[in-house]
Amino acid sequence: MKNKIFFCFFIVGMLLFGACQRKEEIEIKPFEATTDLFFYEGTEDVDVIAVDEEGYLYTATCITEIKEGDMIDENTYQPFIQQFKVYDLEGNCVKEVEVAVGNGDINFLTAKGEVLYCIVMKSDLASYMPTLYTIHTKTWEVTEVCGFEDYILISNFVEIEDYFYVIGTLKEPEEKTYELHPNVISYTYLGEAVGRVKVGEESSDKEVELLSVDFPIDIVGTKDNTILIYHYSEENGFGFLEFHPKEESLEVVGWKESNVPDSFFTMCEKGFLFYKERGIFFGVAEGVEGKISSKDIFVKDAPTYQRGFLFYMNVLGGCVERIGVADLIKENTPIHLLMHDENMAYTPYDSGYQVKKIVLEEEQYALKVLAQDSDMDMYLLNSRSFVSYNLKEKGAFYALNEVEGVQEYLDACFPYIKEIAQNEEGDIWMIPIGIAVPTLMYHREYCELEETDLSQMNFQQFLSFIEQIETENPNQGSISLLAVIEELFKQYLSVYESFDTDIFRVYASQIRTLYEKCGRFVSDLPTKIVQVKFKLDLDEETYLTPEELAQVAPFFYEYNLYSSSLFSYSDRLGNSDLVGVTGVPKITEEIGNVGLLTFLAVNPKSENLDVALAYISDFCKYMITQKDTFLLDDISMYTDIPFIKECYEVYKDGTVFFHMDGEVYWNLFWDYVEGKLELEEMITEIERRRLVYMGE
Repeated sequence: MKNKIFFCFFIVGMLLFGACQRKEEIEIKPFEATTDLFFYEGTEDVDVIAVDEEGYLYTATCITEIKEGDMIDENTYQPFIQQFKVYDLEGNCVKEVEVAVGNGDINFLTAKGEVLYCIVMKSDLASYMPTLYTIHTKTWEVTEVCGFEDYILISNFVEIEDYFYVIGTLKEPEEKTYELHPNVISYTYLGEAVGRVKVGEESSDKEVELLSVDFPIDIVGTKDNTILIYHYSEENGFGFLEFHPKEESLEVVGWKESNVPDSFFTMCEKGFLFYKERGIFFGVAEGVEGKISSKDIFVKDAPTYQRGFLFYMNVLGGCVERIGVADLIKENTPIHLLMHDENMAYTPYDSGYQVKKIVLEEEQYALKVLAQDSDMDMYLLNSRSFVSYNLKEKGAFYALNEVEGVQEYLDACFPYIKEIAQNEEGDIWMIPIGIAVPTLMYHREYCELEETDLSQMNFQQFLSFIEQIETENPNQGSISLLAVIEELFKQYLSVYESFDTDIFRVYASQIRTLYEKCGRFVSDLPTKIVQVKFKLDLDEETYLTPEELAQVAPFFYEYNLYSSSLFSYSDRLGNSDLVGVTGVPKITEEIGNVGLLTFLAVNPKSENLDVALAYISDFCKYMITQKDTFLLDDISMYTDIPFIKECYEVYKDGTVFFHMDGEVYWNLFWDYVEGKLELEEMITEIERRRLVYMGE
């Protein structure tokens, strides 16, 4: 249809070379592929990117403007202008040029040698089609290679020997019916097809040959000059076919466990990289995969891998980013990490590794760990678990003393954490990954005026203080009775073995009185944060304004268990010293601030022991660099604000507690608090159970 107007095109292309240094005159320097994020300035409006073998980044941006009301005909129909910029690995622009190519935005760009391959929509007044162009980066000469008239979109392109291979969506696809595999929750066929054209023929003679593949999703070239085709199958879900050009054959090579399609595949060392679940993963066709970075990444188009780096456009950050991934690409078998259901939300470190979580209820979890089943490689546990003491004492672990990086990491931790990670024989039996020491937070200025000093109270005075607050003015602060009882047991069992003591009787009676007067207070939860006029939202990332700070209650105390909440709290407070922090008052000064530790241990009977130990080594090297964890002794690793400094002092003077089975003391104590047992009856039964549990 000659009279139909698809676009307004009015600019004749010119090549404009910028004042930047010519790329071919730049010395190629060695460059370490660090895992730190690098941002390329000036790349906010980029349409597509490519990276050549030397690590030079090419960006392309369509700069043709379409003015409303422009009238065109066959004589004024012209290509669009694309602005190309070239950046070296240090982020310097070394060339800028404008090229006339295609009739729209470039939707795919790749670099090979001194040639850029780009897919651009080419249109005239009657038709349109994705078209392959080459641009020679020495002369910036543009050559039209071929058009793909049967396609409405080309999403990926690979050159292998004598052919260009593409995958895209056909204009008139064959109708296909299919059902979802039982493990697949989402897949839609839109008419995708893999095609190829012969290299070297005249543009007008090129015919696109479609490969016989049902439901292809993406393609990636291999170093063996074959094509991996990621596709969907009703029988197996998502997996790979390998096309061998010389033999003209297709071979099934592997299947993945994804329940939705993965995307943006690109070749790298030893395999390929791809995008899923806001992360970049390394994979091989046989199905083994591992996440490259624990950071969330939001990509706009297919990333590019060169010289150990991953380059991509961040759809949120608005610019091109680069991260070193060469050291994180590993050929490994899956690591099976056992967790009980209370810790199932934990996201394990998995940079370069394939970590599969196995979640069991607490009792089943303990049995599997003690049985040392070979299909379990590592286990994660928090010392708050009622099975933690038993597992620690039974020694169901592999000694990690000779694993590279382990000793260095423990040496960097607080001394009490390093000490608890080793048993009496000196074996390193676990790797700490998180510590939670309860803290009390208070309004500093008001407490000084009221001459209330939480840091000078003992535990008995603290219980009396709670009773006073809860009965006279509960809006001034709150703490759950569950937290109070847990604190009693953590502290008491850190000093005493037997429950048949006068001091335990005093504390038990006082807590029962608290329950009778105040019930369970506000909540059964272990933490509760309450203020009179203003609730600090720990999910917010902005600082409190002076007006908001003035809204905070004139006096409050808060019991906070989790270190992650403390850092969120500090972000809200900024540099304000309004809120003070201290440890929970103690039953005796002989103990530190009693915390709960989350840790990893390795199953000595693991069938993948070498991979598990390699994981532990890399994990320790990662953890020693992590700031603001409250595991590391070096104060310079923490933010320099008053709130965090006081938190550091609480965590530094710490100790770790491992819970026994709840049937030994926890449940009986609650029966006493609720009036179902008398004091002496409770103590007698707890002692009997404790002796049985300890094997005495």
